Amino acid sequence: MRRCPVTAVKTLDDALAVVREVMPEPTPLVARPGLDRDGREILLKREDVGPCAAFKWRGALCVLTELSAQGAEGVVTSSTGNHGAATAWAATRLGMTAHVVVPVGASERKQALIAEHGATLQQRGSDLDEAAEEARALAEERGLPFVEDGASAAQLLGTGTIGAELDGQGLDVVVVPLACGALAGGLATVLKAGTSPPWIVGVQSAAFPRLGALWRGDPDPGISQGRSFAGGLADSRIVEPAFSACRALDDVVAVDDAQLEEAIRTLHRELGDVVEGAAAAPLAALHAFGDRIPPGRVGLVVSGANLDPEDEARILGRPLP
Repeated sequence: MRRCPVTAVKTLDDALAVVREVMPEPTPLVARPGLDRDGREILLKREDVGPCAAFKWRGALCVLTELSAQGAEGVVTSSTGNHGAATAWAATRLGMTAHVVVPVGASERKQALIAEHGATLQQRGSDLDEAAEEARALAEERGLPFVEDGASAAQLLGTGTIGAELDGQGLDVVVVPLACGALAGGLATVLKAGTSPPWIVGVQSAAFPRLGALWRGDPDPGISQGRSFAGGLADSRIVEPAFSACRALDDVVAVDDAQLEEAIRTLHRELGDVVEGAAAAPLAALHAFGDRIPPGRVGLVVSGANLDPEDEARILGRPLP
């Protein structure tokens, strides 16, 4: 069991102390000239190379560090994948138990990651909203705190550490995946308070447009009945403080699965690495909404690498491993 000396995550410095216990150096920000076009220099923020192969570990570790210091011995959460895996990883690191509820049909690869990191895994509900209700009931039954993605200030400070790492890098634009807003909101809050605030664009799935609609002040479209292979974007929940933090965004755009698949292929050709659907969303948005994204130095947040083998084979046109 590893205990972080920080016991309360109330400031960005607290969150940075928690994160630096795991990764002493920032995740890479790499220039990719092969992606440059239309007066834009493209740089990739490689969150796919960190623990759990996704950014979620930052916020999960901050939340569980605080809960552990308060005496919690375990937690319950709901997830489509990466949040659950990160919660399981953080719990194991801190000597806690984790129970993760995923909707039926959730990513097989991400379910495997959740189990590998030591969590008790259950499939309940047809979508993330139903899984969350089941998880809340389970938390009450077991007397454990329910950790909802996007619902903790400590989590947003954790994702804000990505913004702290991007601050001062001379970026004119940052493009970031958008689901419940935990990543985009935390990052944007920090960058907008930084030395030279960039234009920040959140990218959601066209099949899950609710947060963007409410962000614009449009009528609430309600819970989406759509589907996407990009589980990291398959979220219609409006959760505080994540939603309010997304007010710091300058624009919100939506891309469809075909655009995500093409961006995955492009990134694979450029990097030799495979990223998941949500991680390809910033590049897909750059290609689809070039008229709305300013030129200059553009940072794309590559949020994770946990693509299901079946989707990888289909998108990249190769046999299943």
